[in-house]
Amino acid sequence: MNRLLVSLCVAALGVVLLAPAAPARAAGKPQVAVLGLEVIDDGTGLDPALIGHAKELTEALRRRPKSGTGPYQLAAGSERDLAELKFIRNCENEASDCMAQIGSELGVAFLIYGKLEKRPGGVQVSLKLFGVGGKQVMKSLSELIPTAETTSTELERASKAFYAKLTGATLATTVSVNANVRVGKVLVDGVAKADLVDGTAQLTGLANGRREIAIESPGFILGTQVVTVKSGADLDLHFTLTRAGAGDPLPGIGPGGSGDGPVDTGAGDRPGGGYRAAFWGSTVVAVASAATWIYGYTQQQGALDRLKQNEFTCPPSPANQARDGADCDLGEKWETISYFTVPLTFVAGALAGYTFYKGYVASSSADKRSASAKRKARGPEVVVVPTATPQGAGATVRIDF
Repeated sequence: MNRLLVSLCVAALGVVLLAPAAPARAAGKPQVAVLGLEVIDDGTGLDPALIGHAKELTEALRRRPKSGTGPYQLAAGSERDLAELKFIRNCENEASDCMAQIGSELGVAFLIYGKLEKRPGGVQVSLKLFGVGGKQVMKSLSELIPTAETTSTELERASKAFYAKLTGATLATTVSVNANVRVGKVLVDGVAKADLVDGTAQLTGLANGRREIAIESPGFILGTQVVTVKSGADLDLHFTLTRAGAGDPLPGIGPGGSGDGPVDTGAGDRPGGGYRAAFWGSTVVAVASAATWIYGYTQQQGALDRLKQNEFTCPPSPANQARDGADCDLGEKWETISYFTVPLTFVAGALAGYTFYKGYVASSSADKRSASAKRKARGPEVVVVPTATPQGAGATVRIDF
């Protein structure tokens, strides 16, 4: 009996030790759930446009704690709709006890929820920040978004303002920079603010107003854009820098420059390379398809000739199956294949002609124009070639314009 009790105790201890521990909540910012905004019916039915605005605004609000902006962190698995959770718990409204129960089940300290209503001239947005532990609304707002400002961009900007008012988050603007060069400096009003890494950079904390954003990269002409910075309105800027010529200044070269030389963008110096590869690929397809078509045609004609000699019985009768069955099958097979090879040959041939023109004819003309433009940019070039003969010495002068 004692042995049995000892064995049971050891087994129970093993289960306790081997059982997986409950996952601990990550330390850091308090968890918040942003519930899907509820659309209120004004008596004329739910407006599909209003439903779309509610979804866009909900996702925009959720992106704020996801990105680490503000004092809260979005809880995992908390992306639920307010109307759904109220229906499941049979809540007629957002009573404190009901919202506290929802927050506890989601495992969060705070809830952000609200509704959208259609109004003359726009959309009325009502939002609340609810403290689960204290079972009370901590902050609320109700604002009208004009109809002209219900685009995706404007709703994104509005979501930042709403989230900042509810949570006290800083209303910052992010400027995302993308360029066709891998490395460089991002300048704001002539002052270096960020490094370009793999062609991208981000700027934050810019003051409102007109700002000159520039990209400086060795071997390329300085690229600039003038933009207007507004609080909460993110900007995406794209720069396409041009390689510097022989007489153009090279940003970053010289006193204070990096001196790393031109950056290879991967585009290559030879234009039309992609079209040339496509030309050879389409040519191979066209030739292979044409060869298959010709071979199948000869096979089909041979089978047809043999069938004509046997009075052409397709499909063959049971008595002539052994004689004509193979030729009938052969003719039918190659006829089916020709339905694909004939159009494929013409399409591949047309593509080969087009890519040949773009890859060899047009790109050659572009090379000549580029070379001519470079010569014009340099101006007239004087070439002196010395000559020597048994009768004496001299020189030949040539001027290239």
